[in-house]
Amino acid sequence: MGGAITKVDIGHGRGWLEEQAAKSQARIDRALGHPQQITEAGRSWEQQNAHWLTFQKYGKPIALHPDTPSVHQKGRAKDTDERDVALMNDHGWFQTVYRVVNGKRTLVEPWHFEYDPARDNHRHEVVELVNDNGTWRIAPDKEWDEMATQKEMEAAFRKVVAEEVVKVVAAEVAKAVKQNARSGAYKIVGVQGPPSNPGPHMKLTGPEGETQLAPSEMHLVRRHVQATPYVSDTPWDPKSKFVTGEELFTPDEWAIVSKVLARMKPAKVS
Repeated sequence: MGGAITKVDIGHGRGWLEEQAAKSQARIDRALGHPQQITEAGRSWEQQNAHWLTFQKYGKPIALHPDTPSVHQKGRAKDTDERDVALMNDHGWFQTVYRVVNGKRTLVEPWHFEYDPARDNHRHEVVELVNDNGTWRIAPDKEWDEMATQKEMEAAFRKVVAEEVVKVVAAEVAKAVKQNARSGAYKIVGVQGPPSNPGPHMKLTGPEGETQLAPSEMHLVRRHVQATPYVSDTPWDPKSKFVTGEELFTPDEWAIVSKVLARMKPAKVS
C-alpha cells in the first residue's frame, strides 16, 4: 500500500483520508465513543478546484489552487464542527489556518485541522484496514475472544470455572455449617490447661473437629451456636421484624466466625 496515496473510507458518509490520518481518525472516534462529525475530509482535484474558484470569486473560505496540491487533496486535512482541541492535538491534528488581523496573528478557520503523524501520541496503537471490493476501510474492532491467544482463552476459562467452583463449595459449606449449628452440633466447652496455664480454656467443638477460642471470639461464636433455625447469619438487618439484632451478624462479624469455623480440625486422640 506504498507509493500513491492510499485512500481509506472513514465511514459514516464522512469521506476519505490517507492511511495514517484515517487510522488516527479511527482512534479519535474510539476515544470520543462515537464517529466525530466531519464536514469534509479528503478532496479530489475537481473538489479542490471548486473551492479555489469560490475563493477567487468571494475571497473566502481560503483555498489553494488544486495543482498545489492542498492538504485536503493529500488526505491529511479535515473540517469539523466537533472540536475537542486537546484530544485532537493529542492525536496529531492541529489548527493551521492563521492570518494577521488588526496586527495580531488570528485563527481564522477554527474548523480546519491538519494531521502531523510525528506529533501523534497514539500513532503506535494498531488500527487494521480491510479491502472491501477495492475500497479500503477501517476494520471493525475485534471482540476480546478474537484477539486473545489460545493460551489466554484457556487461562481465562480455567479462572471462571475455578471461581464458580469456589462459589458453589462456599455456599454448600455455609449451608452445612448453618444446619449443624441449628441442630446443636456445635458446643462451646471449657478445658483445663496445664499447671503453667490452667485456664479453663474455651474450645469450640463440632462435626469438623475442634478449635480453641480467643476471648475476643467468644461472644460471636456463642451467638452463632445459640442462633435459632430462623435466623439468617448475614447481612445484619437491624430493621428485621423476625429476629433480634443480637442473633445476627454484620459482615465483619460473620467473617470472624467463618475463620473460626474454617480452622476446626479433628481432635487429637491420645
